[in-house]
Amino acid sequence: MIRKIINIAVNIIFVLMILSAAALMVLRAVGITAYAVKTPSMYPVCPVGTMIFVVPADFEDFSKGDIITYRLNNAVVTHRIYEVDAENRTVITKGDNNNTPDGSPISERNIIGRVEFYIPYAGYLYIFAETVYGKVAVAAAFVILAALSVLTRSSDDEKKPDEQSGD
Repeated sequence: MIRKIINIAVNIIFVLMILSAAALMVLRAVGITAYAVKTPSMYPVCPVGTMIFVVPADFEDFSKGDIITYRLNNAVVTHRIYEVDAENRTVITKGDNNNTPDGSPISERNIIGRVEFYIPYAGYLYIFAETVYGKVAVAAAFVILAALSVLTRSSDDEKKPDEQSGD
């Protein structure tokens, strides 16, 4: 009975891991990119660990108050539009948790897109999976789950002939 419960739990976890990866790939295929919030600058709307989903948008569609994601040097930043300069095709942004707007205008070419939806705290696993330890842990989890699945199935298979002979 315990092996059956373990087998079901392993299968559920394995399926959830595969479905999560597949969902991210499907979203990416339709132009939606997932990022994880790593700083508190957008608290309380998007606290650290929030998974945000970003869709490319035309500059003309941006307006004050939109949450956008953009490249700044080698970082990816998500802040709210504080001001739009249509003539120069730039925006000034501000983190919701910051007291003042960001220092430099963000040019259109650096804007990745608008945040369409987000899931608070769902990004912690994503953040962890980006680290070396996280990659090792994800790979180890797949191997362990696959091994447990095989072991519990082979145990069940070994019992079946005995159960049949007892009839």
